[in-house]
Amino acid sequence: MAKRRRRRRSGDRIHTDNGYAVWTTWIEAKGSYVVRWTTEGEPTRQESANTTRQREADRLANAKARDLEEGGDTSPTSFAVCVDRYEVEELPSLSQRSTTQWGTVLNWVRRFRCPRQIADVDESYCSQWAAFMRSEGLAEISIASYLGTMRAMLGWAAEMKLIRRRPTIKLPHRARRSKLMKGRPITLEEFERMLERTAAITGEAAAPTWRHLLRGLWLSGLRIAEAMGLWWDRADRLHVYQLDRRRPMLRILAEFEKGNRDRLLPITPDFVAFLRSTPEYARRGRVFTPTGIKGRPIKSLDTVKRRISSIGEAAAVVVDDRSGKFASAHDLRRTFGARWAPYVMPLTLKALMRHESIETTERYYVGQNAERTAAAVEDAYADLMGRGRGDLFGDHGDERYWKPDEKSSEILAAKELSKCPLEDSNLQPSD
Repeated sequence: MAKRRRRRRSGDRIHTDNGYAVWTTWIEAKGSYVVRWTTEGEPTRQESANTTRQREADRLANAKARDLEEGGDTSPTSFAVCVDRYEVEELPSLSQRSTTQWGTVLNWVRRFRCPRQIADVDESYCSQWAAFMRSEGLAEISIASYLGTMRAMLGWAAEMKLIRRRPTIKLPHRARRSKLMKGRPITLEEFERMLERTAAITGEAAAPTWRHLLRGLWLSGLRIAEAMGLWWDRADRLHVYQLDRRRPMLRILAEFEKGNRDRLLPITPDFVAFLRSTPEYARRGRVFTPTGIKGRPIKSLDTVKRRISSIGEAAAVVVDDRSGKFASAHDLRRTFGARWAPYVMPLTLKALMRHESIETTERYYVGQNAERTAAAVEDAYADLMGRGRGDLFGDHGDERYWKPDEKSSEILAAKELSKCPLEDSNLQPSD
């Protein structure tokens, strides 16, 4: 008589307080039980129980339920699955710049070593990844920025219980903070050379549109992305606001602004005059429309950046002697900041540059030139002395620096003390 085969059954579902359901299931193909679990909005996951005994599988299911209740689902999650979820659930809520940078970070991860599990991206991995980027010649400021982006993604993964904790990622130290600038402000003579050499790069027909863009960057301090996205007549985009009023403004919506907030910003009088030089009938569409050889507007931001850098190279305007970097669009923004720094207060300059933090303004533009700062102090001192305000510094008459009054009580007392012989004083000679 043939032996009767025992019927296998699935275990009862165990429900945790934080919304997980756990149960066991017999898998005929494997010849063993597996423990399965899920929660609302999540796919069902499983792991092998490695047993053919129902009671042993139920014991493992109870242990799994306790783990899920204490710390959520901490089973290994593949790096690819975590990236997919991050790009669907979190990335759309971030700025366009963050989205673009995340794509660059992923490219560097794949060039180095793509991890299998998200938990593999730990302190050791990030340190080796940073060393790899450094060996490829990436600047320290870029390495720090990419590590910060990865840290933000891992923080999200920890909140979603895809990893137990976010690893501690050490950002590289920058030994010389004053060299955070990748270039320098350029001089008026260098800017005029760039205007002269523009046609050699863009062609004679397109050169006027490129010179228009260069002058706009020189006068406005706009980032290249802001300049290319500046409109005359679109209220839903970055646009010129009330050009005919006494003090026109730029209106920047949050999604187009690096600071990620809606702003109404002042512009300098010379840039206002530049904008008003455009006839009223031509104030339609984009303010800056650099064209190609065939006369078609160039909309690619990368192409515009490369073309301006080529103009800087053609004009032989080197902004970093160590790297041999030529003038770029951002160097025109640096020039704007350096040009206005001596004449306005730091908070005003911060508003003109649209910096999120005053520390950024002070680091890059305030007090960078010690010689210029010393000259400004000397001029202010001379001006006050010329107006008879030397008393502010303790000066008397036309003396340049402070000198004590010979008739002051302190000086007279010192003179009398010097006449007193040592034997009549209470002072004793030292040993």
